[in-house]
Amino acid sequence: MKKILLLLITSSMAFFASAQQKFGHINTGNLLEKLPEVALADSLLMKYQDSLAIKGQDLVKAFETSYTSYMEEVNKGLLPPVQQQQKEAALQKQQETIEAYRDEMETKIAARRQAYLKPILSRVDETIRKYGKENNYAFIFDTSTGSTLFALDSDDLTNIILAKISAKK
Repeated sequence: MKKILLLLITSSMAFFASAQQKFGHINTGNLLEKLPEVALADSLLMKYQDSLAIKGQDLVKAFETSYTSYMEEVNKGLLPPVQQQQKEAALQKQQETIEAYRDEMETKIAARRQAYLKPILSRVDETIRKYGKENNYAFIFDTSTGSTLFALDSDDLTNIILAKISAKK
């Protein structure tokens, strides 16, 4: 009895060990480049960035005007040391305002980009997961992250997932 049980266990282990698991890979960077929704999001993001940049350019122009005026007064010797320090402090404050606006702009652009891409990325993820389950893939790797060291024995699913996403429209 023990020999039969041992034989069954050994046979099952050999069967499961020899069973091939299915692996696939996808390059989400390439996939996203091919989606028209991403191109639209990038276009909208550029327009948003341009609209924010106008205020930044105005701040820089105001600083340049103040700086030019300050330098002219200094070169002509029209400013006593106390007023010179006051104007330098005002110029420093203008520079800090420009830097703070640049940081605010970067934060706003990143948030807007996230808002545009979140639904697209969710759809891509959902499609990959669904395709993986329907086609019995054990793993699907993303080669765009650089974490896959070897992908020869896996199936490239990028075009299949792209077609499935495009068909959902």
